[in-house]
Amino acid sequence: MKFPKNTLALLLLTALFLTGCTAEDNSNFWTAETCNQRIETDIQTFEEYQTEFEKIKLQMETDARSGNATRAEANKKSAGSRKQSTKSLLKFIESNIMPVCKGKIRSDFLAKIEDARKFARGAVLTNVQAEGMPDLRVANVTSTFVPYEFDQYNRCEGPFLNLVITVTNQGADFPRPVDLQIYTERAQRQAEELQFFTVIGELDFGGDMKKRLDFEIKGDRGSLKNGASLEIPTKVKVENNQTHAKVKGSVAMGGFLKTKEGTAPYETEIDIPIWDIYTESHTAIGSKDEDGKYYIGTKATVTNKSQTPTPGPIQGSFIINDIDPATRRRITGWSGKTSGSVSGSTDIYEKTYSDLKLPAKIEVISFIIPLCPDGTVGNLADGDTKNNIRTLEQR
Repeated sequence: MKFPKNTLALLLLTALFLTGCTAEDNSNFWTAETCNQRIETDIQTFEEYQTEFEKIKLQMETDARSGNATRAEANKKSAGSRKQSTKSLLKFIESNIMPVCKGKIRSDFLAKIEDARKFARGAVLTNVQAEGMPDLRVANVTSTFVPYEFDQYNRCEGPFLNLVITVTNQGADFPRPVDLQIYTERAQRQAEELQFFTVIGELDFGGDMKKRLDFEIKGDRGSLKNGASLEIPTKVKVENNQTHAKVKGSVAMGGFLKTKEGTAPYETEIDIPIWDIYTESHTAIGSKDEDGKYYIGTKATVTNKSQTPTPGPIQGSFIINDIDPATRRRITGWSGKTSGSVSGSTDIYEKTYSDLKLPAKIEVISFIIPLCPDGTVGNLADGDTKNNIRTLEQR
């Protein structure tokens, strides 16, 4: 039994006095004032025991609901000891104080002693069941290819992947009430202001091309009942040479809210149907028009190898060089574009007047880019920029 220091001192003094004095001495000492001072101190001790009991009981229940059976059992014993200490102090009062203070104790103090008896006789603590564990995980990632969008300057840019990350709860309701209780108490804020969990996504396009996607889910948006789902939409810009991606998704918890541990991250792979343009071939011939003026007629065949058509025309710039070692020089250059969006192969024709004749051995340096639907230059990526610049030889 553990008593506060002042109570322990009073107990010892009282015991010494009672055992060392005569009945007449006791009668003279135990006046109404002395009796009530003595009982008032005991009542304070009773109230301390009850307050401590309630605190320990709440902590025991929290531990049990959280699944910490060991700590819950320890707190259960600690709470029980407050009842036992109350019983021991009551027994001492009944045996030693009441006989010498009969009729002298205030009625309100007697009522407090009766409250202590009720507390000591109260029901024993019962075990509280652990709350079920949620099981949050990324269950799916869907992708929609968007060829282009217009920016604030009305220039086209793209392409994009519109992703939807789906998080499901395959366990008990999330968050567990006990975890949310602890979280809000420690944060001293409302639940809707707190971060419930983080969804972590990663797109690996190969090589060093990776994109990290993190989404902080707050408040009621993150409350998921058993079997419920949360869809998180996001848009990712596709850069040059990104034609395929491995996708990973997982859920990370904060320090207070819990979910099932050891869940493997979601993984999938997606093909990105971005166009892949290049110059397939180039043909040039020299001739004269009706006025006898020399010109070079050219035809560039450009190809889009993807199943997705380009947003708009393909623009090409071409330089024709003489590759004879003795006369190596630039002959002419020209630019042109297709009549519209390209799927498969199409030709770009041009007639260029030149003071230089077309030599027997030439090379053609080709540079092509995809254009916006209206034929203007935008910010469009390509599936393989390595073949956008090619050197073609014609003999």
